[in-house]
Amino acid sequence: MAPHPQANYFRHESKGVVSRMSETEKPQRRREEHRSTAANRQRILDATLEVAHEFGYQGTTIPRVSRKANLPTGSVYWHFDSKDALFA
Repeated sequence: MAPHPQANYFRHESKGVVSRMSETEKPQRRREEHRSTAANRQRILDATLEVAHEFGYQGTTIPRVSRKANLPTGSVYWHFDSKDALFA
């Protein structure tokens, strides 16, 4: 599959100019963010308990848990299929 033709371009909002991103300007991926580690899983579980204590079950959301654990939301879904799985 070919990359999107504008994947490496961005717009300077103040200037209205579109230019190509250099290699140093591209966002770097965090290699460990989706790695299945016991440490990340435990961070998610600890964050779930803290969020549930503060907001209750209904107020506990995956994005809140991910922010509390300081991980991307996708990492939480990598380890747990749903909110119910966090509490199982």
